[in-house]
Amino acid sequence: MDLAEALAKLSIGESEDNHFDAITALLKVLDEDTEVYSSKLDELGILDKVHDLLEKQQERRLQVKLANLVAELAKNENLRGPCVKQGFVPPLNNYLKENDVDVLHQTCRALGNLCCDYDPAREAINESGGVQSLVNILKTRCLSGDNDPANERFRAVACAYLTNLTFGNEVLQSKAINEGLVDTLVQLLKEYSMDIVLCGKIVICVGNLADAEANKAAFIGTGMGELLVNALQMVAEEDEQEALLEVIASLAENDEMKQEFTQANLVASLLEILQGYKDLHGAKACATDDEVQVEKLATDIIVLLVTEDVSMTILFDDGKGLLYQHVMSSWLPSTIDVYQISGALVLGNFARNDGNCLKLLDLGILDPLFKMLEKVEGHEMDVRLQHAVLSALRNLSVPKLNKGRMLDAGTIEVILPLLETDRNPVQFKLLGTSRLLIDGSAAAAIKMGSNADLVERVADLCSCEVHAGVSGEANRLLAALVKNSASMKVMQTVIDQGGMIHLVKMAMSEHTLMQNEALIALTLIASSNLGMAVPAIHSSDLIGVCKTILTNEGSAAEIQCNVLSLISFLTESDSLQEEIKEKELDDVVKGLCDNSNEVIKGKALSVSQHFR
Repeated sequence: MDLAEALAKLSIGESEDNHFDAITALLKVLDEDTEVYSSKLDELGILDKVHDLLEKQQERRLQVKLANLVAELAKNENLRGPCVKQGFVPPLNNYLKENDVDVLHQTCRALGNLCCDYDPAREAINESGGVQSLVNILKTRCLSGDNDPANERFRAVACAYLTNLTFGNEVLQSKAINEGLVDTLVQLLKEYSMDIVLCGKIVICVGNLADAEANKAAFIGTGMGELLVNALQMVAEEDEQEALLEVIASLAENDEMKQEFTQANLVASLLEILQGYKDLHGAKACATDDEVQVEKLATDIIVLLVTEDVSMTILFDDGKGLLYQHVMSSWLPSTIDVYQISGALVLGNFARNDGNCLKLLDLGILDPLFKMLEKVEGHEMDVRLQHAVLSALRNLSVPKLNKGRMLDAGTIEVILPLLETDRNPVQFKLLGTSRLLIDGSAAAAIKMGSNADLVERVADLCSCEVHAGVSGEANRLLAALVKNSASMKVMQTVIDQGGMIHLVKMAMSEHTLMQNEALIALTLIASSNLGMAVPAIHSSDLIGVCKTILTNEGSAAEIQCNVLSLISFLTESDSLQEEIKEKELDDVVKGLCDNSNEVIKGKALSVSQHFR
């Protein structure tokens, strides 16, 4: 039977037997070359004939054939639009009300192919109630089906249709979730846990839904976390593991799901998988791309879980947790970057409260971290590793009780050589760690602040334009050196190395905290030995900055008071008195003598007495 003859037999006036034979012949032709023959059939007007047949009540065997034919035609992406415009979707959606598994199977294939990467088809399906119909089928027919091969194939195809329908479409995802889709998927995973093909399709569906941040909460408390962990224990191929891990990683962005995964012993499963890959590293020269990707996903998930407080507490367990033990014994000593970096990140996340920080020092965490910062001859250290280790050290340096212990252990001496790097993320963490360590330690601040080369480097970084965090931390470290040392030598070094201009600019920061830190440092310099600072004060326009702050209506009262205190010390210099008058700062201060804020008023009255 040629194409023209087959198409003729699709006319409404022909018998159902003729329709059946014609569609069978067309399917055979399409099987030879779908792309070529589907286009040819479109030119010959097949879509009109198929639409007419879809609209007419047909017997079961013809419904199967018609849906099958649409499924094959829709494999040609150029025909999806014409099929939708021709009105194929509503009658096909009506087929989903049938009880016959073969009809349902082919209809899901047809609709799934039509909406593959094609939003107009998705919209047409939605408008004809297709989302509710599909979820209802999953709830009723899929869950109540037996293990007959036909039912197995149908369940897999229905889930594939669901994936195509909801992919990247948050409106349809939300509608499906509101129809009870998540609980249905959970039940399917439970009931057919041994059907690897079906479970794979369901996992892809879950990944679809979990991409949208708003949808992640729908999985909380459903048991999906435990089911995915169980599924992970059943698969061994890299591609299957990778697909599962991508879904788990997406869901684990939600804090409550982090807890569920942790309580479902996900970490133990991941460590077991990773150990297998580590053993493979020892048996061959290098890992495949798939193996590397699985390792990256698994370690990233573990790090992600530890960012949530409840999970972090469970996994650390006061130093007795499986993850902590594994990191210390296996990851940190590893020569593989992904394990070292992940290990340092895990430790940094463990060090997010004072109790853990103190315990980690008791457990001897510093030496392994220091060792990872040692540069191996001829090997450029991974910037991610430097950043991860410095992040951990920064968190460990926050508690007051840790600062002295870390200083005594030589932390400053270990990390400061890294300041020469041009890697901004490393500079940022290093500067912040140094600032925290010298907080309250005059000896450390004096030692660091007396090093002219070091102070010069910090002053240079104050002008970093490509990384605001680096410039901010560098400025704060300069101010901290002055404040914590209270040393004339340190102040002189800061001035000599060009630090004064940066402290003055910092006083204009939009952040009140940084303004205060700068003003405190400037006031200490002005009150300790004004003479050495006068030239730098003139050149940095500190007087003009003081005037700007005091005349800015948005300046906080605390900031204005600190500026007034600074000015009182500046007036001790004759040349600064002249500049104060030239720039009319004295008039600004006198104007504040009538301020409604009593503290500002009192400060202004006191300072005005110093003007000559």
